[in-house]
Amino acid sequence: MQIDSLRQKPPFRYIDDVFSVNRETQSGAFGLTILEGQNRYAYPQGLPGYLLVEAMAQSSGLLLRALTSEETEGDNSGYLVGVENAHLPNVVPSPSSLILYVKISTAAAPIFCFTVTIFNGQ
Repeated sequence: MQIDSLRQKPPFRYIDDVFSVNRETQSGAFGLTILEGQNRYAYPQGLPGYLLVEAMAQSSGLLLRALTSEETEGDNSGYLVGVENAHLPNVVPSPSSLILYVKISTAAAPIFCFTVTIFNGQ
């Protein structure tokens, strides 16, 4: 799976690594690295927590694309339409390395519900 398949390009692409995708469990693990000085003009303290929602959307889109790429032709991207039970920090300090574990919790194509858990990779 290629991260380059994301529509977002740097600096708006927050996912920078694909650790794994498992077709059986319909899950994947993705990396987000916040480097010292990255986005230093806009976010001097680190990455605002609300941008983790965008990272969740990007990682969910990558998982969906990886799981459906062989079965569909054309555009197999999705849209983030809601977030529930999110507890986000005000700022994720730099440097930080996060792992986003994404799992499809409900699938009734064309609607997919994802569960995303974010771990500190350090």
